[in-house]
Order: sequence, then structure tokens, then C-alpha cells
Amino acid sequence: MTAIRERAKSILNAIPDGIRSNDKSGNYEKYTGGLKHETLEANWKKGGIMTGCNAFAGWYAAQLGSEKYLGRFDLPTFLPSIGKGHAWVKSAAGKRPAYGDILLHTGLHEDVALDFDGNILNRMAAGQGGKGMGCDILCRVRGKAAYNAANLQGWIDLDLYFGVAAATQPLPTWLPGWWKVIWRGQAYYYYFDRNNQVKWTQSPPSRTEQPPSVARDTGSVAVDGAASITIRWGATGSVEKLAPLANVGALQMRGTWNGGERLEAVRL
Repeated sequence: MTAIRERAKSILNAIPDGIRSNDKSGNYEKYTGGLKHETLEANWKKGGIMTGCNAFAGWYAAQLGSEKYLGRFDLPTFLPSIGKGHAWVKSAAGKRPAYGDILLHTGLHEDVALDFDGNILNRMAAGQGGKGMGCDILCRVRGKAAYNAANLQGWIDLDLYFGVAAATQPLPTWLPGWWKVIWRGQAYYYYFDRNNQVKWTQSPPSRTEQPPSVARDTGSVAVDGAASITIRWGATGSVEKLAPLANVGALQMRGTWNGGERLEAVRL
């Protein structure tokens, strides 16, 4: 388990189970960042369905160190707007959240993944009560059926969200300079400098010994192992992984965009 997930475990393990919004301990208000039972009641009297599910997720993310409030239902569009789009994992068959990831369900619900018991997903969740019960409840929840990816829109991957943006290792000597990158059949031109940064443009360079005068985006470059690299783009949050082809030396690279679509690169 990574350091950020160990921190998540220590935070979640410290939360008592079965906290009700109308008890006198103050725990519900504590773990939802100040949400009061009276606020819920006022909403219910007006016909609302408010619970503390997103308030709990927002409090939890803040405890982990997030500077942005993540207790919200628009995560797929919000994360790219803050340069964290790479941390959003769209739910699909064959993918599973890991311990501590922040889950966005297909309905208006947000909670936190715990562990899997076989095919059963355990979660920590507020929103387990409501108007009909006269209070909201924050508790540990065991899935009633086998995990189904269709029940989630997706989740925030803690390792990606809190990951280091740039590597401490220097770039390999063959990388700096211009590369032509093919993505979705179109050509893009990347310039890698020696400070673990890369810029891209759609215009080919007139002089390969100079960086671009205008760039569409700037990304950080992390060195993975002996040669492969990871790019995280600042504006979009997209993640690209590239590695040199062994049979052609350091003249070509191949990799993926956001873990799926193919990338090919040729040294200029």
C-alpha cells in the first residue's frame, strides 16, 4: 500500500461506525466538515433530499491534503479544470477502485472505497439515512451484491491525484530535443528540455536546436525506471507514458495516452 493510501487507512480507521446526525457527540458534524443536523432538517422540510455523503467526501479529501474541495457531483468535469483530469478513472468492466479512492456513483451519491471481500465492495459512506429515518448516518457499508462497474460513474485514484508531478531523476541524455508524436492519426511536436519539462505545438520546428516560441501546453516529465517516461500535462491533466523501442535505439518511442490510446514518437 502506498503512503497516501496508508494515510487514508489511518483516517478511515479512526472514524467510529454508525454516526447519526442527530446524536450529541458532535462526530457527524466533525466528519462532514461542519454539516449540522438542523441544516438537513431544514432541507427536508422544504422537500429536499439532502444528506452528508458529499460533505463527508469533501472532509476526507481535505484530511488527505487536497487543496480543492472534492465533495461534489461533477468530478469528471471538475478534475480536468484543476489540472487533475489524469486522476479520474471512468468506471468500466475489468477496472476496480482501490482502498481509499473517492467514488462517484451513478446516482447523486459519493463515498469512499474500503477493501474488497471477494467480489463485494466495502465502503465508508454518509447518506445512509435521510428524512424517512429522521437523521443521516455515516457508517461502513458492505455491498449487497457482487461488484458491478455500472453502479459507478468512476472514482478519484488517490495515487494519481496526490502523485508527484515531476521526477527527481534527470532525463536520459537521448530525450531532450524535438520529437514528432502521432496520436489519433495526427502529428504533434514535442520539445523536451533538460529541466523535466515538455512543451507541445502542432507546428513543426523550423530549427530543431531551439524550443518552441509558443506552446499549446507544458507538462512535467517523470522518469520511470531506466528509460520510460510519464508526462502529465498542466492544462488538461492528461497522462502519457512513452518508452524507447529496443530495436531502434533511442530514435523512436511508443506508449499510451491516458492508459489506453496509442502514441508513437519519432526523434527529429
